[in-house]
Amino acid sequence: AVLSSLAEGAGRMFALLAADPGFGAGAGGADFLRQLVLLVATQNQAAEVREVVAYVGQITAPELEFALVQALARGLQRARASLAAADPQGRLQAVLARAAAVVNHPGSAEPVRLAAIRLLGETRFADNGPALLKLLVPTESQAVQLAALESLARMPGSAMADPVVEHWGELTPPARSAALSLLLARPDRIGALLDAVAKGVILRSELTTPQIAFLREHRDPAVRERARRLFSPASPDQRQTVIDAFRPALDLAGNPASGRAVFLSRCTPCHRLDGQGHAVGPDLASVKSNGKEKIMISILDPNREVAPNYISYLVETKDGESLLGLIASENATSLTLRRANGEESVVLRSAIARVQSSRLSLMPEGLEAGLTPQQLADLLAYILAAPAGGR
Repeated sequence: AVLSSLAEGAGRMFALLAADPGFGAGAGGADFLRQLVLLVATQNQAAEVREVVAYVGQITAPELEFALVQALARGLQRARASLAAADPQGRLQAVLARAAAVVNHPGSAEPVRLAAIRLLGETRFADNGPALLKLLVPTESQAVQLAALESLARMPGSAMADPVVEHWGELTPPARSAALSLLLARPDRIGALLDAVAKGVILRSELTTPQIAFLREHRDPAVRERARRLFSPASPDQRQTVIDAFRPALDLAGNPASGRAVFLSRCTPCHRLDGQGHAVGPDLASVKSNGKEKIMISILDPNREVAPNYISYLVETKDGESLLGLIASENATSLTLRRANGEESVVLRSAIARVQSSRLSLMPEGLEAGLTPQQLADLLAYILAAPAGGR
């Protein structure tokens, strides 16, 4: 509420809080400072930006230091300015160098390393992209891989597209979802995605229905033509055929323990149940009253009936970025898009070129690929057995 009221006075608020050495020591205070710095940098008043730079020079906690410099860089970018212009003495370049050293040191504490990875996303691929690509390996934690993909996605250009595809076989489902967002974000990266689909490296079933629709209706005629050859539209009859094939699952006795394993492997990017997964789609504990058959149909044909608050949207920015997701929240100045795995992007309204509803669910069609009717029966049993408060 305080941040949203600071159309004026963000710099004065920062000066007051920066004078309290203990304010940024806790997680809440540090996050408030980060968002306040983003606001100050977006407004880009030279004296206020200099004050932020001076404050950063006094910080001894690297995690807070990296987070504030990232916020400063991102806000200045929104204001069509740069860190170099805001820091002629080059003090922030030393912070970037320390961040690069932390990223390359697996022994660093993970929260500090994640902050460093996110900071490098505000730099050029030529400078730090190769170091981030080295993090896309199974020996790194999922959090590190997701942060690296998020940072690579923020870098301009398409130099990261082919290398990310080369890592596809090593990526877990959450990381693949983030990689798809990276490849779809800019037109010059989409060619690498379509090449991978044509070669069978990336399966059609790994893209959501809105992502496929976005490609099939892309504003670039060459992308649109290629996508329509690769992704033939699914007819309602095809989904009904799938439903009919799995209908025996309704009469099978399901094992909730086995169903939990199916849930963890296929549903957690968008659903949370019994303390597991991400709350992107509907809370599954709340759909139990729909009955077993309706739940099965919703899994197998997710676009048959989509609640308005779970429809996917396309947001295109003025600098050519394309973002797909649910509108999680909005206010007078920005939209927040939420994607699979709970990833969120905040987009300023002033940066938006177009917002368009896909009229489709974020949930992909074809989630049943590789499942047997018994496994679907197990999944249904787990959903129905989960505690009502198991969000």
